[in-house]
Amino acid sequence: MREHTNRHMNIFMPYTQGEAIEDNVSRSLAIVLEGNQLLYDRLADLISAKLARGNQTPVAKPESPEDFSIEIQRRASDIAASLEGIRRIIPVTLTPEEAVKEDIKDGASDPETDICIVSGNGEVSDIVIIEVKIASNIAEAQVKHQASTIIKMNDSRDNVSVSQAVNLTWKEIVKLLLSVSELQGGKDFLLDHYLTYLKQNYTEWFPAEPFSPAMNSGNIQGRLDVLANNCANILSTNYPVCTAGSTFTPNGRKISLGTPPGYLREFHIVADFGNDDKLKAIVIKLWPGNNAAQSWQLFGDGTNNNMSWTALTALQAGSETLKCSVSPYLKFSHINGRFVMSAYLLQSALGTDKSSIVQKFGGLNGTWTRTGNYSWAVLKQNLLNASPAVFSDEEAERFKSEFAANFENSGKNFTYVSLGYEISIEIPVSKLEALDKNFSHRAANQDDTAQLTASAVNSILGMM
Repeated sequence: MREHTNRHMNIFMPYTQGEAIEDNVSRSLAIVLEGNQLLYDRLADLISAKLARGNQTPVAKPESPEDFSIEIQRRASDIAASLEGIRRIIPVTLTPEEAVKEDIKDGASDPETDICIVSGNGEVSDIVIIEVKIASNIAEAQVKHQASTIIKMNDSRDNVSVSQAVNLTWKEIVKLLLSVSELQGGKDFLLDHYLTYLKQNYTEWFPAEPFSPAMNSGNIQGRLDVLANNCANILSTNYPVCTAGSTFTPNGRKISLGTPPGYLREFHIVADFGNDDKLKAIVIKLWPGNNAAQSWQLFGDGTNNNMSWTALTALQAGSETLKCSVSPYLKFSHINGRFVMSAYLLQSALGTDKSSIVQKFGGLNGTWTRTGNYSWAVLKQNLLNASPAVFSDEEAERFKSEFAANFENSGKNFTYVSLGYEISIEIPVSKLEALDKNFSHRAANQDDTAQLTASAVNSILGMM
C-alpha cells in the first residue's frame, strides 16, 4: 500500500496543493468550528471579552442547532438579503500578530467574507464575519468595509448595527484549540488533526516547548523567541532597553544591548542541529570589535590590558562551566561598512596582552587601497609573510583565494580592515533539557536557561 505523503490533504489541503494557503486555513477553521460546539462556545467567549472592553454586549450564543450556522466565502449581498432577525454584525480580524488599527476604506462593490457565522439564542442573533490572514496583520479596514457594505446593501433597512472591530491573533486561537482538545481528551478527530496541520506549517503560533534532544528546527522557534526575550529582559539590568529580534538565519535570535559597551552592540543565540535535524546545543555568539569603531574601542583605554579571555576554552557562568572558543579575525568591509569577507588569525600569534597586540597588529585597522602606501600588496605581504605565522596553512590559502576574488579581481579600489574576536559559548542539549525540566512559565526570572545565557554574557563581558 502506498504511504500517504500528506494525511491532511483531503480535509485541510484539497487536491494536491503542496503547502498551506490562506483559503485552506480559514476553510479548515470553519470546518472544525462547525463540528465542535464547545470550541465555538469558547470562541464566542473570547470575542465577547474583547467586546466588553468597549462596553458592548456579548455575542448571542446558540441554544439549538437551528440558532447556529457557519459558511465560508459568503458575499456581502447574500448576507444583506438575510438580515431578518439579526441584531448586529461583528467584524473580526484573525492575524498572526495584533492587527494594525485602520479606518474603513473603499473596496470591492460586493466583498467576499472569509468566514461568516450566524449565532443566536432564540431571541436575538448576531453575525460574526472573520477576515483571516496568515502572513499579514493588515485586515481591519477590509473587514470593516465588508460589514459596512452589508448594511448598505440591505434593502429593507433592518435595524442592524455594526459593533467595534474585534482583533484576534492566531496565537489566541491556537491556545483556544489546545485547551478544548485537552478538555475533550483528544477525542475530536478533526480538531486534533487541524492542530497537527497548523503545527506543521505555523509552529510560531504555538506555545513554546521546553528544550529537549528531540527538538528540531520545526518546533524550536517558539522557545527561541521566549529565550531571546527573557534574556533581553534580564540583561536590561546592566544594559537598559535591551531588545530581542530575528537574525538572518531562521534558527537564530539577536539581542541588541540598549546601552552597549563601545566594542559590542549585539550578540546572537543560535540553535545548533545535527545531520538528523535534532538539537545539539544553543550557541551564544559575540563579535567584539566587529567594525572599525568597535575595534578601536576594544583596543582602547576603556578595556583591560589583560586579554586573557581571548584564550578561553571554558567559561564559568554562575555555577556552570560552559565550553567556550575565541577566534581572532580580520573583517574586510567596503562601502558603508558592508561586510565582504573575513580571515581568521591564530590566537597564539596575537597573545593576550593588549599593548603587545596593538603594537604588532594595530596598524592593520584602517583603509587599505589597491595602490599607494597602504596598498593591498603591502597588506598581503604583512599577513602572509609574518613570523611567526598569523594564519594556519589552510586559512592562508583561503585568504589568498577569497581576497583575489573579492578585491584584486573586482572593481573595488579599497577595503576597510578591522580586528575583532568571534566568541562561541555552548550550552549542550543535555544541560538545556535539565534547565527546562520544569519549564512552564515565560517570565524571565523563571526561565533557568535564559538566566544561564545572560550569566554567560555578563561573565565574558565582565572580563573585557
